[in-house]
Amino acid sequence: MKPRTITSMFVTLWLLLAINPLHAWQADAVSGNEKKPDSSGFSFFQPDSNQLHAPSYTPDLDSQIKQLKNELESLNGDARSDILDTDRKAVRYIVERMFDTRQQLQRLEAQRMRLKLQKIEANLDAREKSRDTIIDQRVKKLIHRQDQVETTQEGPSLRNETAMSTSIGLQGLPAASTPIGLPGPPAFTGDAENKSSQIHRNSGASIQWPQPGEIVKDLRQHRDFGTAFLRHQKLLQSRIERFSASLEELKRKGFLDSNALEKDRLAELESLRDELAVSQYGNKLPDWKRAWSTYQSRLRLLKLDVEEAKLAFESRTMQNERVRNMHETGFVSIDEVQKAASELTAARFALLRAEELLKLYADIETQEPDLNPDSFKAEK
Repeated sequence: MKPRTITSMFVTLWLLLAINPLHAWQADAVSGNEKKPDSSGFSFFQPDSNQLHAPSYTPDLDSQIKQLKNELESLNGDARSDILDTDRKAVRYIVERMFDTRQQLQRLEAQRMRLKLQKIEANLDAREKSRDTIIDQRVKKLIHRQDQVETTQEGPSLRNETAMSTSIGLQGLPAASTPIGLPGPPAFTGDAENKSSQIHRNSGASIQWPQPGEIVKDLRQHRDFGTAFLRHQKLLQSRIERFSASLEELKRKGFLDSNALEKDRLAELESLRDELAVSQYGNKLPDWKRAWSTYQSRLRLLKLDVEEAKLAFESRTMQNERVRNMHETGFVSIDEVQKAASELTAARFALLRAEELLKLYADIETQEPDLNPDSFKAEK
């Protein structure tokens, strides 16, 4: 016989045994055998011989019947699902703990949200009372600090122009000189967007490169603008983080006067945030990166020029050897030999010029690594 069938039969038998005494109590009550209530408030009856072992019950029949029906339904459900009573109690205990814990957590979350809402409302009220003062202070600081940023950006440019007019370039060469007999470069504007137009083919079929000194000048200018912007951003972010603390902490650390109010802290914090947003329009870091990228592109092109000059020199060397051998056998004249020798000499000097120019350009990155925007750290 299946466990479910046995459980159902046991429940039905237990229910019948429990209900029969109720009917017996009702019969005795009708026949007058019911005793008067004792001092405890409960009523008893005198059982006969057939009801000697029947339990006593309270007169709340509807409640007991309802309880029995609920227990019967629960037991039937347990029988259908094959869940032991001990397992059900363990599961219920766990569920009760989870429910109570979740309720406690949600109450704490609700309390925290109420406190946060009260703080926000208090800040809004304080800002509303100081509306004109906050606006005036913010406008004044934005105008003053923007003037300082513009002055800082103009300073490095003037210093660089003055220094480059009298300075000596890399490897001891004057900044305006032409290395190894190269034709002089065209006028250089220092603008990264116009640099590409400076590279062109001249009558000698060679690239006319900007002077290394001009490259250094342009990169230094972009570096000064970029680092000034990054340091200013770092300073603003640090001050925003500082004034995000509580008013009491700022007073204790000396960042605000002892007489300062919460509205003063909020006004300073909002002013710093607005200044940080406005300063994004003066970001010079992309220009610095473009200037450095242009320099790297030229460096790669110069390496290709050196390889091309090497191949041309090797070809002229072989051609010169072949013409000399042909002249010894009488196949070519002395003029052809002289022409081949002249072309070989030109190829040799072209290779030397390309190698020297590549070295000058490569020295920029080696001797001044801080011109690379990737090497800059805001905490410097």
